[in-house]
Amino acid sequence: MHFLIRISIIINLLTIVGCANIVPPTGGKKDMMPPKIVQARSTPNLQTHFKKQNIDLTFNEWLKLEDVYNQVVVSPPLNERPEVTLDGKMVHFKFAKEEVLRENATYTINFGNAVKDFTEGNPAENLRFVFSTGAILDSLPFRAQVVDAEKGEIMENVLVMLYDNAADSVVRKIKPFYFARTNKLGIAQIQNIRAGKFKCFVLKDNDLNYLFNQDNETIGFPDTLVTLPQNDTSGIKIRAFDPIPKLRLKNKETNSYGFVKFNFTGDAHKAKIRWQEGVSKVLLDYGKEAGKDSVRLWYDQPSDAAWYAYTQTDTNKIDTIRVKPNSNRADFLKKSKLIATSIKQKVVNEPVYPLPVHPLKTHIIRFNHPIWNVDTSNIFITDTFSKKQPFRWERDSSQPTVLHLKLKTAWVEGMKYQVHLLPNAITDLFGLKNDSLQQSIVIQNRKELGDIQLKVKGLNKEKNYIIQILTGGNLLEVQFFVDKVVSFEKRIEAVNPDNYTVKIIEDLNRNRVWDTGDYDLKRQPERIFWKKLEQLRSNWELEADILYEIKN
Repeated sequence: MHFLIRISIIINLLTIVGCANIVPPTGGKKDMMPPKIVQARSTPNLQTHFKKQNIDLTFNEWLKLEDVYNQVVVSPPLNERPEVTLDGKMVHFKFAKEEVLRENATYTINFGNAVKDFTEGNPAENLRFVFSTGAILDSLPFRAQVVDAEKGEIMENVLVMLYDNAADSVVRKIKPFYFARTNKLGIAQIQNIRAGKFKCFVLKDNDLNYLFNQDNETIGFPDTLVTLPQNDTSGIKIRAFDPIPKLRLKNKETNSYGFVKFNFTGDAHKAKIRWQEGVSKVLLDYGKEAGKDSVRLWYDQPSDAAWYAYTQTDTNKIDTIRVKPNSNRADFLKKSKLIATSIKQKVVNEPVYPLPVHPLKTHIIRFNHPIWNVDTSNIFITDTFSKKQPFRWERDSSQPTVLHLKLKTAWVEGMKYQVHLLPNAITDLFGLKNDSLQQSIVIQNRKELGDIQLKVKGLNKEKNYIIQILTGGNLLEVQFFVDKVVSFEKRIEAVNPDNYTVKIIEDLNRNRVWDTGDYDLKRQPERIFWKKLEQLRSNWELEADILYEIKN
C-alpha cells in the first residue's frame, strides 16, 4: 500500500513539472501587434541636461533581441561600443565606462528592428530614445536618397553623414556629428538636428569605423553644404560611386608553364607590361577568361631558365616578376593538347544540334591556347549541298585564343554549314596542332530577329554623349558617340528578341568612357540616363522614342 502511494506521488509530481514547461500557445488569432513601451516603468525619453546613465526600457510583453550590433545605432556616434542586453520584458542600454558624451549635443539611439516580441517576432515600431546633454532638444529633420551613379539603382544600408566641420579632411579623420543608414528605398532620414550648415558625405563603410579610409569604399557627396532648416523638405539625391583606385599590381600567378596572369586593382589595359630582352613568342591576352582587371601573358621559352617580366602602373612603380614555373616545358608539352573549347564534343547517342550564328557576324572558335599559325589549306566550310565556300579568317588582337571565320560572300539565312578543321590546321604558341574538328552551324533567319529604331531628343548641343544599348546588363557590340547635337537617330538591325535598356552617358571630357567621381577634385561622376524599352519581338521593328532628361 505504501508503495502504491509513493508511485502516485511521483506521477503527480512529474505531471506538475510537465505542466510548468513554457510552450507557445497553439491556435487562436496570430499576434500582429508590436511590443509597446511602458513609459511609467522606463527611463524618461526626450530628456535635457542628460547625464550619462543606464537607460532601461520596459515593454508590455516578453521580448527577444536580434542583430544588435547592426540594428542599434547611436547618432552622434559613440567612441566606445555600448552594451545592449535583455531581461525578460526590459531592454538595458549601458554606456561604456570610458564614454564621454559631447556637450550641448542631442543624441538619438535608434534601435532599428533589434527589439521584437518573443512569440511572433514583431519589431517595435520607430523605437528611438532621444536626449540632450544641453538645455535644448534639437528637432530639425534631414532627408536624402542615395542611388548608384553608374547603375541607377537605389542603395540600401549605406551611411549618410553630416559634419559640423566643413574641412575636406574631416571625412577621413573625424566621425560624423549626425548620421543615418538608408532604407530599402535608398532613403536616410536623420532627426533631431540643430540649425546650421553641415558637410554631407555618403559612405559604404566596409570596416564600420565611420571613416573614409579605404580605396574600395563607395562614397558620394553633394556639391554644396547642407543648410538646415531646408527649403525643400523632400530632401536631396546623392549619386554614390566607387573612386578609381590607384592602379597597381595586386598579385600574379606564375606556377603553370606557358602563361603568367597579372591581376591589377583596375583596368589591366592601362598597365604597361614588358619582358626581358631575348624572350620571344609572347602574346598578351585581355580576353574574358582573364577578366577586365587581369591580363594573361602567354609565352613559350625553349629554356627552362628563369626570366623576368615587368609591369608599370600609374603609381610609376615598376614591379619585377620572376617567371619560373613549377613544371618544365617538356612536361607541359607531354600533358597538353590544343583544344577548341567552343566546339562541343560529340556524345554517343546524343543528337548534335547546329550552333546558331548571326547572319551579320563572324563565326567564333575559341581555343585553350593562343593561335600562332593558321593553315587555310586545312580549313574549309561547306554549305548544305556540300559545296565549299570561300572564307576569310581573323585572329583577335586582344584575344589571341579566338579565331573568327566568315564567308567572303554573305551568309545565307537558314542555311546549314559545316566547318571543317583538318589535323594541323591550327598551330598554337607552343607548336601543338589540332586534331580533326568539325562543327555544324546554322545561320539565323532574319525573321527570327528584330530591329530597333532609336530616336533620342532633348540632348544638350554643348555636351557630348555615349549612347549604349544593353540587355541583361551586357553591352551590345555597337555603341554611338554623339557630339554637340540636340537629337540623335539610328537604326540597329538584326537584334535578338529580348528586353533592352538604353544607357546615355554625359561624356564631359570626350574620352568615350564613363568616368567615376573624385572627392579630392570635387568632381561628380558623369551623369547616366537609363530608359527601359518595350520588349523586342521576332520580325518586329521597335520604335524607341526617348526624351533625354535628368532632373538632378
